[in-house]
Amino acid sequence: MSIDLWSASINNGFFTLPAQIISIVFDTIALAIISLIIAAILFVLHFRRYGFLLLGAMAGDTLLVDLFKTIIMSPRPINRIIAASGYSFPSGHETSSVVFFGVLTYFVWKNYGSVKLKAATSGLYVFVAGVIGFDRIYLNVHWFSDLLGSVFLGTFWLTLCTLIFKNLSKNGKIQRDLGQDAKQKSMPTLRT
Repeated sequence: MSIDLWSASINNGFFTLPAQIISIVFDTIALAIISLIIAAILFVLHFRRYGFLLLGAMAGDTLLVDLFKTIIMSPRPINRIIAASGYSFPSGHETSSVVFFGVLTYFVWKNYGSVKLKAATSGLYVFVAGVIGFDRIYLNVHWFSDLLGSVFLGTFWLTLCTLIFKNLSKNGKIQRDLGQDAKQKSMPTLRT
């Protein structure tokens, strides 16, 4: 409650427009559309497994968020500065961002060896999740506990998805089922 009152005290109007833009860009529906676009790019670049990982993780995230909102039915703060419908816990923005950017960070870590790139993507991941969390507090559409729970829920789901992905990849089930990635890596190059 004290954080909710503090956030109301810092709402001076200067950050409201950027906060509303962040709210729109990182909305659950917007991230779903961006996920479809990135998955299509991954398919074209022959990283189909990661495209499926992203789509599966985001679809599961959407179901988990809806399930928890339906079960818990936590009301939103009444002093919010933008219109927000539905229940407060968990924050779909925060949970989806943790999963979405987590999958992209995982992809970079698994496919690129540069320590600087890995550090940069990890730092960006934490920064974006923090900005989105602060945005939800600034706009007063979530309680601080909603955001903490959303980070834990997103991290749990991301970890579960990557562990399943890793296990299926290790056993060769994903490569066999998804085709091109495994075939291209295992086929010898013919020289004419």
